Amino acid sequence: MNYRDCLYNQRANLTLLRTRKNEITSGIRLSLTPRVLVFFYWIAMLFILLGGIYSMFTEHLIAGFFGMLFSLIGTRVMFELIMVAFKNNEYLRRIAENTGKPGVE
Repeated sequence: MNYRDCLYNQRANLTLLRTRKNEITSGIRLSLTPRVLVFFYWIAMLFILLGGIYSMFTEHLIAGFFGMLFSLIGTRVMFELIMVAFKNNEYLRRIAENTGKPGVE
């Protein structure tokens, strides 16, 4: 084993340790955040549904229905955009990890 191979092995070991550390920390962050967002999504849907039903029975039936419908759709779109942002961050992290690897000689 020559000096160049020894440096390459050390660099590979350090990269492996960094990757494992990043997987652990980002895995915790990435697995927890979507679950929290799903929880908030269902809570928001429940409040919108209850508010829409209350509005339909106390005020105008049609206005309450359409308000509830558009609020449900808007909330869904908003949470989907947030999830896309988290997925983009995950994909960018994967690209950054793969571009840091040395090429085959």
